[in-house]
This record gives sequence, C-alpha cells and structure tokens, in this order.
Amino acid sequence: MGEYKYTATTSEGVIVSNVVLADTEDEVRALIDKEGLFLVNLRLLPEAKESFTDKFLKRVSETDKAQFLEYFASMLESGLSINEALEAFYEDLDKPLLRKFVKDTELSLRNGRKLSECFEAYPKLFPPLYVGMVKVGEATGTLAESLRHLANQLKKSNELKSKVRNAMIYPIILFTTLFTVIFVLLVFVFPKVQEFFGSSGLELPVFTRVLISLSDLVRNNFIFVALLAAVGIYAYRTASKRSENFRLRRSRFMLKFPIIGGINKSLNVALFARTFGSLLSSGVNILESVDVVRDSLKNESYKQVLVTIKEDLTVGNTLADSLKKYPHLFSPFEVRVLSISERTGEVAKGLTNIAEFYEARVSTLLGGLSAAIEPVMLLFMGGVVVAVALSVITPIFQLLSGVNSIK
Repeated sequence: MGEYKYTATTSEGVIVSNVVLADTEDEVRALIDKEGLFLVNLRLLPEAKESFTDKFLKRVSETDKAQFLEYFASMLESGLSINEALEAFYEDLDKPLLRKFVKDTELSLRNGRKLSECFEAYPKLFPPLYVGMVKVGEATGTLAESLRHLANQLKKSNELKSKVRNAMIYPIILFTTLFTVIFVLLVFVFPKVQEFFGSSGLELPVFTRVLISLSDLVRNNFIFVALLAAVGIYAYRTASKRSENFRLRRSRFMLKFPIIGGINKSLNVALFARTFGSLLSSGVNILESVDVVRDSLKNESYKQVLVTIKEDLTVGNTLADSLKKYPHLFSPFEVRVLSISERTGEVAKGLTNIAEFYEARVSTLLGGLSAAIEPVMLLFMGGVVVAVALSVITPIFQLLSGVNSIK
C-alpha cells in the first residue's frame, strides 16, 4: 500500500486535491470515478525515510496513544467504519510509527484480518493490554467503548507515572549538581591547593590531606574508574534483561527499602487494580485479564505472584482469597474491598475504587518524600561546601599565623 496524491476537478470545474492510501493506481482511479471527479494528475508519493531526529523527537508516547485511541473511538461512535475512521485522521498524524500502523492496518483489514490482529502485529506500540481489550470489543460489538476504556486507562496510568517522574526530578537535579561540584573540586581545585601549599613547607591539616589524597586517587585512576562504571552499568542492564532471578531480588529489595518501598508497593497495587478493573469492565474474562495484567506490570514480585493467583482462580478460588495469601504485597484493605465486591458482583468497580485510593496515596507519599529529601540534600550540600571551605581556609590561617610570628 502506498500514498497517492491526485488532482481532479468537479463537474463545475472546481479543483480538488487529496492524498489517499491505495494498493494500485487503478484503485485510486476507481475511487475518483466513484466520487464523480475528473482526474487531472495522479502520482505515487515516495516513502518518507525516518531520520534519527524523527525517531527521537517523534516517538510515540503513552499520551499520543491515548489521544489516538480516543479519536479512533470518537470516529467509530460517529458511525464511520474502521477503514473510514483510519482514513479520516491519517493526515493529522504527525508520528511516523502511528502513520505506518494506520497504513498497514488499512491494507490488512482489506485482506480480511481483524483489527486486534493488526494491533498484535505492533507489540512495541501496542502491548497485550491493548490487544486483549480490542479482541473483546470485536467479539461483543463494543469496539468503540473498548477503545475509549483503553484510552482512559492509559491516561490514568500515565498521570500516575508522571507524578512519580516529576517527584524525582528535583532530587535528581540536586544529586547531579552535588556530584558535579565534588568532581570539579577533586579534579581541578585541590591539585592547585596542593601545588600552592606544597611549596610552603606547611604541615597541612588531616582533613585537607585526605581531600588532596582523594583528588590524586580520582585523577590518577580516572580512566579505570570510568571503565569500571561502564562495565557495572552494562552488567546491570544485561542482568535486568536476561536474569529473572536478578529482577526478582531487585524488586523485593525495592519493596523493603524505607519510604521508597511504600511508594513502590502503592504504585504497583494502583496499576494492578486500574488495569484489572479496566479489562473486566470491557468484558475480558478474569483469567485472560490476569495474563494481561501480569504483562503490563514491571515489578517482578507482583508478576510472579499473579502466576499463582491465576492457578487459584482456575480451581475456583475467589480473587480476594488469592490476594489474602500475599500480605506483603496486598494489604487487608484490598482483600476486604474485593471480598465485598465479589459478593455484590461488582469486582471491576471494586478494583477501580482500590486504584483510585492508591493513586491518591502515591501522590501523598511522593509529596512527603520530596519534603523529606529536600532538606536532607540541602544540608548535605551545605556540609560539603563547609568542609571544602575549611580544608582551604585552615591552612591559609596557619600560613598567616606563621608569617605574623616571624614579624
């Protein structure tokens, strides 16, 4: 399938120009004839090559996906077919990957494939959560509703993740600034201090000598330290991708870490409940929902537990009873809410209520974390500045005292 640009005229002589997706020129000509137009010019547009800059600046974010799905749902709700809906906003898409998806999907749909299969063909763009909800929409005839549910789910998840990212920006800036200041002092400032006081024959204070030794260590072994850091980062990334045991140990450590552990737990429960609730609301059965939720979570402890939970549900246990077995991951609050929801037949609503509670809790915990970290980091930075100042000023005072005693 390619993009064809045509120029045509109406019976009144009005010039019309448009870009359409088609397999062949004959298909475009047939379309023009069907609309009662008279063809003037027709050409195949060259395939646009995506540059590195486009890949970086025009990558598809979660917000882009949510907007795409919301617009898609609106088009379907207005009465358009899937192909008509895709054609309606193809030209408005500024993300190359989304444009490619729309183009491939139109061709696939014409060849008899389902929309869910088209989503499944783009796993990096649309994870299993998307595919599962689209399948249900196709099976129940509620595709527009499923897409809107999915868009709302993405918005909520993205808002939650954005809060976490935004809360960490300030501490990261402070830490980066502090590291940069210390590096500059050790590599550029203290060598000059050593050079200045070394020629005076003055016995430097212990703290000054320690900092000068540390400066020598960093400068003389800089390449080795940088190489060691690079190897460490590579080893960590490799283990994160390939070792399930490493990811599991890391996730357990993160859940037990003071303050961060509470945030991590609340965040995972919120994502678990929001995703699970959205799937059940859209009509996905509970066993399939467990698989999709497992794939959408990042914490390995929760992913591993969901395997056992699915086994419990398969033999007839309730979701509340299954969660009760893991008090280190799911609190009595979630179990009580789900137990009541299961008795009333409103599990999806119960999960949504849990998600809203923990989303609010994450916001509160993040606010407390920022309030706690800020003074600690500022005090630490102030301590570094004072320590550096004393290590330089103290020898100067000693030197001046020696000069005055000679006078």
